[in-house]
Amino acid sequence: MPLIAQVSDTHFDNTAETARRNAVVWDYLDSAALPIELVLLTGDVAADGRPEEYAEALARVSGSRRVIAIPGNHDLRSSFAAGLPGISAADPSGPLDQVVTVDGVRVIALDSTIPGSPRNDAGHLSEQSLTFLDAALTSRTGESALIALHHPPVTLGHPVMDPIRLDNAEALAEVLSAHDRLAGIVCGHAHAAAATTFATVPLVIAPGVTSTFTLGFTEAAEGMQNRDLPPGLALHRITDGVLLTEFRHLIP
Repeated sequence: MPLIAQVSDTHFDNTAETARRNAVVWDYLDSAALPIELVLLTGDVAADGRPEEYAEALARVSGSRRVIAIPGNHDLRSSFAAGLPGISAADPSGPLDQVVTVDGVRVIALDSTIPGSPRNDAGHLSEQSLTFLDAALTSRTGESALIALHHPPVTLGHPVMDPIRLDNAEALAEVLSAHDRLAGIVCGHAHAAAATTFATVPLVIAPGVTSTFTLGFTEAAEGMQNRDLPPGLALHRITDGVLLTEFRHLIP
């Protein structure tokens, strides 16, 4: 029955306001009397993929908790892998996918970024990542699975995020259809706490740290991105293969 914290869209940029919002979340994780066994950092760790941003991120997220991270569309694979040793997968020549097992749950973290694409771009799971996912699911010996990626594979009714969601959701669904004991899928990217299903599997989107994108707009509008709302995180508990998520928003 592991407790897994998910933090997303930290957008470290060496500015005081972003550092302040991140401090609220990471200080909470460091001090909370919670039996958190893993922290999942689900992308857009940096604002522009610069080495100095990853240096700031590494100093902030390194603590008593075990952390693994996957990139988002604002990240650059080479700088991400070099700047987050021990947190990111090490080889940027391919997707920075990772798999760990935590108290009977296999956590499969997938890199959905497209190398060389503009930073505000859609996500895509390569054949290598899809094969990695299938192999990690096939090799289980009774564990439930929690799958993490940055880009949601569903539309959210959001004029900015929907065009840059995962662009090959059907391929992901095909892999998932061959497996059982799928507790859930967790994503970031949308800067908004949300829950739905994908391919009959529960899907949870973590709130953003750096800002909140308000869902429900039909077109891009001023005020859609809000830095006045508090940063948040998601806490996932998996019991007998069932995912329960609690969102916590923390007042700076």
